Amino acid sequence: MDNWQDVAVGDSSPAYVYEVTGEKIFEFCRAARYENLAYTNQPAAREMGLPGIVAPPSMLFAFAPLLVEGPALQQGFAVETQGEDQGNEAALAGTGAATSIEFQGALVTPGDIITSVTSVKDKLQEQGNRFITLQVVAHNQRGDLVADYSSTIPWNAPSE
Repeated sequence: MDNWQDVAVGDSSPAYVYEVTGEKIFEFCRAARYENLAYTNQPAAREMGLPGIVAPPSMLFAFAPLLVEGPALQQGFAVETQGEDQGNEAALAGTGAATSIEFQGALVTPGDIITSVTSVKDKLQEQGNRFITLQVVAHNQRGDLVADYSSTIPWNAPSE
């Protein structure tokens, strides 16, 4: 069933909540082979003028993942729902997806609780192809904007 018409700009996923810990930052950096001490060493980070270790910018895909939730959206995508244990880059590889980071604001540090929401920003049909743009906006527990990015993904609804 093609439910393209059921998806509307403004539709959104439930909020995703992620608690940032020093261990999660360290594990992310280890997996990504990041060696910048601002991410893994408190004294070194403070010497750099930071409040302590901070999450690397690319960790935004872990603490504010692109979520495709809800029946109307899930049926239209070839992309799996993202979660804490999956990276967007791997799931979106080869799909024709394009990601644009509009804003990375407040530093993300251990103890932060990040709440993000994915919503439909735009729908586009051209030359028989359909695309949907999803926007992820994330705030910390103080209400500070920590990330705002969007991904345009091909709509691959199954044939009837």
